[in-house]
Amino acid sequence: MKTCYLILLFSVSICFNSLCQTHEYEKVTSGITPMHLFFKQYADSTIILEFPKYEDDPAVYQVLSKDKGFVNGFKYQPIDTTYRNVSNRSKSMAPEFFAQLSARKMLYKLRPADINIFFKMTQTKTDSLKNLWQSITKMQLWRMQDDRDYPACSEGSTFATVTDGGYIIIHLITRDKIKTLFYYAPEFYEEQCPGNEHRKNALNLAVLFEKYIPLERKIWR
Repeated sequence: MKTCYLILLFSVSICFNSLCQTHEYEKVTSGITPMHLFFKQYADSTIILEFPKYEDDPAVYQVLSKDKGFVNGFKYQPIDTTYRNVSNRSKSMAPEFFAQLSARKMLYKLRPADINIFFKMTQTKTDSLKNLWQSITKMQLWRMQDDRDYPACSEGSTFATVTDGGYIIIHLITRDKIKTLFYYAPEFYEEQCPGNEHRKNALNLAVLFEKYIPLERKIWR
């Protein structure tokens, strides 16, 4: 991880403006996908944790949803488990044919999240998911503020900044509204400037989701 150190002696706004220019939040997220709209239409309340696309990897999601007293967990992690079977046979194909075939097989990475073969239910027991929902309810997620409204560190403090950190993106969904919260490098900034309750809740939520809705491959950017 590349870290640069900035001592705020002459202008606090330089640090904050730099952060704002670096993080164009709406460009980081994959936005409102067909998967989001599905839960908006058919579930009473849903929490989606998004780990945004990174280099060649598409976005990954963990989902906790409640409808009419039923609580369920899901995950959306697009992974092509058959690609190696094709790549191992590359020498038995004409170069152009193999290139086109490989490109077509990778198109799934460009498609937005939806209810499809990559959308899976978690194996966590129902009672555990209900307990998880009750624990998360105490966090009062709808009252949380994100990095756009609440600065990473308080004005006048001296702290380090990071330029290649990851994001935690939280989507809160009801039948009539979708609210999205952004947290850039929350673990790093909580170490630099501890005490931000909004950021701490985001980190706690990510830890709980990883425990109860684990992904096939761990994502923590």
